[in-house]
Amino acid sequence: MKSLLLTFFTISLALCIQSCSRVCGCVSPPISSELMGQWEWTRTETPSRTITPQTAGYTQTLEYGNDQTNNYLAIYRNDTLSMRLGLVRGSTQENTREFSVLEKYASLYLKSYLIRNSTHPNREIYTSELMENYSAKADTVRHYYKFKGYVAR
Repeated sequence: MKSLLLTFFTISLALCIQSCSRVCGCVSPPISSELMGQWEWTRTETPSRTITPQTAGYTQTLEYGNDQTNNYLAIYRNDTLSMRLGLVRGSTQENTREFSVLEKYASLYLKSYLIRNSTHPNREIYTSELMENYSAKADTVRHYYKFKGYVAR
């Protein structure tokens, strides 16, 4: 009888744990899902200087979205679309230790980092340069963005 109760309890516990991930969302969503929406450029840091929208003379917005067929990256300069690239399926590489996502859009790579610490209460990211072949050199230039909102479709 004890063996039967122990088996029943073990199976019940396993089913509860399995259903938990479906019901309460205990399984973490991919980092790339946190990029979805519009991001407003705040500054760019290079090894030799910092550039802001005020010093550059323009504004820039990144838009990570989905057009119901594919994820895409759109770049707006002064609220005018300057580039729209489709995500290459299967190209996303996530690093949960550094909260980063490397994605290939058309023929260009972009690495995005989510800023996670107590001094940044608002959602912020920084990105590398868009590059044909991603390398560590891309991380010497960092473009910082703050979350602006979700894309209304």
